[in-house]
Amino acid sequence: MKTDLESLSPTRVKLTVELPFDELQPSFDKAYASIAKQVSVPGFRKGKVPARVIEQRFGRGAVIEEAINDAVPKAYEDALREKEIVPV
Repeated sequence: MKTDLESLSPTRVKLTVELPFDELQPSFDKAYASIAKQVSVPGFRKGKVPARVIEQRFGRGAVIEEAINDAVPKAYEDALREKEIVPV
C-alpha cells in the first residue's frame, strides 16, 4: 500500500492511498462469493455461481463495487495509523 499526505491548510490534509491488485485480490474473492450467495442463476445452485457467469450476468462493475466497499475502510484505517492522522 502506498500512501501520500498533502497539507491543504493547518487543519486539513489530503490523504491518497494506492492499493496494488494483489492486496485487492482477497476483496475480489469475497465479492464474488457474496454476490454468488445473493443471486439465483438458472442451472447453478445458490452460492455456486462461477465468477465468469457473475461477470456476464451482472457486470464487472458490480464485483468491483463490492470489492472496493470491502477493501477501502481497512486501507483508510491503516493509512491513518501509518501517517498518524486523527480525523475530527
